[in-house]
Amino acid sequence: DRDVTGVQTCALPIWETLRDSFTFVLATVLVAWAVLAAAQTLLVRVFSASGVTAELVHLFCSWLAAGFLFTGALFVANAAFNNLGYPVLSTVFNWGRATLGTIPFVTYGAKFGPTGLLIGQASGSVIFGTLAVVVAFRVVGRLGAVTGGPGMGMAIPGGSGNSVLAT
Repeated sequence: DRDVTGVQTCALPIWETLRDSFTFVLATVLVAWAVLAAAQTLLVRVFSASGVTAELVHLFCSWLAAGFLFTGALFVANAAFNNLGYPVLSTVFNWGRATLGTIPFVTYGAKFGPTGLLIGQASGSVIFGTLAVVVAFRVVGRLGAVTGGPGMGMAIPGGSGNSVLAT
């Protein structure tokens, strides 16, 4: 059985929890971003920042703080992967963001100075955070097929590294 979103109905509570977790991350980051954006001039004055330092504080408070939406989304997706028996996906996304999502973007951004470097780092987080969210919802959407129906419990996915525990 599927609901209107196409999610297996026995996986629906997990899907809702995942959605609610992403919503919480969104709300938290938006509030923090709004506070930073409103207080950026004060922060520059309090820390006596000038020149490039002041520019970086303004950049972070105005735009880069929003990048933590994707970092938070990656953390939520990783928690889902780890708790649903897919720890390899968590490792792949973390490693990917820390290497493929950082090194090339920071290297390219560094050509534009410190501002480009920070924008490059945030760009990698956007890519890997977005991919992790998509995959997390796909994993949860497939749980209904794995569980065998409501009330049957979740089977440990084969090939997850934890299948030995199922025997």
